[in-house]
Formats: sequence, structure tokens, C-alpha cells
Amino acid sequence: MKTNLFRIAVLLTACVFNLSANAQRPIVTLQNGDQMSVFYGAGAFIQAMDAAERGDVITLAGGSYNAVDITKAVTIQGAGYVSDPTQLRYRTVINGDFSIKVEGEEGLSIDGIWHGGTISVDEDITQATFSKCRLSTLVFEATNTNVTIDRCRIYNLTSDAHCENLYVKNSILHGIGGHDTEDLIAVDNCNIYEARQSVTALFQNCIIRESHMSANSSVFNTAYYGGYSLKTSSVAGNYRLDWNYSDGFNASFTEGANTAFDRWDTASFTLSEYAVENYLGADGTQVGIYGGAQPFTDVPSNPQIVKKEIAKQTDENGKLKVEITVEAQP
Repeated sequence: MKTNLFRIAVLLTACVFNLSANAQRPIVTLQNGDQMSVFYGAGAFIQAMDAAERGDVITLAGGSYNAVDITKAVTIQGAGYVSDPTQLRYRTVINGDFSIKVEGEEGLSIDGIWHGGTISVDEDITQATFSKCRLSTLVFEATNTNVTIDRCRIYNLTSDAHCENLYVKNSILHGIGGHDTEDLIAVDNCNIYEARQSVTALFQNCIIRESHMSANSSVFNTAYYGGYSLKTSSVAGNYRLDWNYSDGFNASFTEGANTAFDRWDTASFTLSEYAVENYLGADGTQVGIYGGAQPFTDVPSNPQIVKKEIAKQTDENGKLKVEITVEAQP
């Protein structure tokens, strides 16, 4: 009973904090077991990281926070990268470049943040997850092992070191590149503007605009613009879309491919009805971000208030009617 009550209290606290985010007041909580600490202001994230221990949960309400290097394997939960006041959604923004330095620790998780600079993984990293984030540049400067990138929007994803089981799924990538021909990278159900010549990976169920990847790459059940050679050792089950770029390829997305990739961090990337029916992944669902077992969504994992109704006065029994609707997407 105590555990259940604590979980309810945490949820209600998160809801209250996100109500406060309407005013864009930066609020951060640090959860360590049954203990919770609260920090305020632009430096709240820095204070929480300083006080955190491995395995703690840092929750950031909507607002802007100064960046800090990530030096402990913690769970960082933002309010998402989308702002929509009509839905009471306010994004969590991290300002400034930062590094990730958690060598020897497993379990780092970063969810639901907007970042406009460079995130550099400077030390070997193991068992880490980036989910539902909007990132400008994520670069691995050290070996990464068993790292998952899930339902993110990333302008530039680069590995300058060895990748051992880097898994990228249901994400929008403006560019992806790597430099190690021995990399083990799997890319599933992603929309990619440019797979650069340096990347060696297994691409499955994707949509690729420009494919200059390494000849050691393999590509399966992927739709790609026919004007570019895949230059790969295996292309089984692919859909070579011999479209004129300004006509057929552009029409593959309801908002237009040109518009979608230009607005990589906001576009819906919804496929046309024809593309949904004719270009299928290995599992029979559509190629791209809305296919697979866990389609793309920008709804954050951390519970968010999407509707609230508070009566202006109490009823005849002295009670105040409050209705709150909370939404989350695992």
C-alpha cells in the first residue's frame, strides 16, 4: 500500500509541476527511492545532477534549463519537445552543449528533451537510451555498447568511435554517419535524409532520401529515391522509387517530402495513402517511422496534463470540483 501511495503522490506532484510550467517556471525534482528533492530556476538541472546518485530519477517540467555534463547513470525525464499551449504542453529545453561521461555505469536514460546544440558522448557508454528527444547533434566520441535511440528527431547522428549494437528505431534522422567498418548498427523504421558514405549499418523498413552509405551496409524492405545508388552488398525486398524528385518522391508524404525533410523537427512525415499500401516493411506494416511494433509519437513518456477544469467556487457542501486529464505514451 505504501508503494502504491508513493507512486500516486509522485504522479500528482509531476502534474502540479506541469501546471506550474504554464508560466514556464523551471522546476526539477530528484527522486531517490522514497525521498524527493525539489529545485527551482534555470540552474535547477545542474543542482539536481550534482545531488543525484546512480539510478535516481530527475524530472524536468516544461521550461528552459542550463546544461550540465551527465556524469551519473540516472533517468532524466523531460516534458517533451513540443509546445502546444492549447493542450497544456510546454517543452523542456536544455540550453548549451554538454557531454555524457558515465563510463562503467549502465542504465542512463534521457527522455523528452529539446536540445539545440551538441551532445558529445566522451567516455565509453553501455546500456543507455535516448527516447522522444529533439536533438541537433548527437556524437559518440567513445565506444558505445547496447545504446538505443527510440522515436527521436535528430539532425546529425554521428559515431566517431566503435559502435557495438547501436539500435536506432522509428526516428527521423536528417543525417547519420560513422567511421568504423566494424560497427554493429541497426536502423529500423526510420526516415533518413542522408545516410552518409562513412556509415556501415543494417537498414530495415526505412525511407532513405540520399543513400551514399558504405558498401558494407545492408538494406532490406526500404523505400529509397531511385536517383541514388544504395551501393550495398544486399538489397533484398527494397522498393526502388524511380520518381522524379519534385513530383513522385515529393508526393510520397502528405505534406511533401521537400517540406517534411526541411522541417525535420516539426513535420508529421505522414505517408500518402498509396505509399502506406504499397511500401511495406518485413512485418507487413508501412515503411518509415509509423511502421513496426512501436510507431513514432511525440507524446512524452512522463505523465503530462492535457486538460484541466477547476470550478470557480465550491459547491453547497464546501467542495471544489477539480478534473485533471493526464496523458503519457510508453
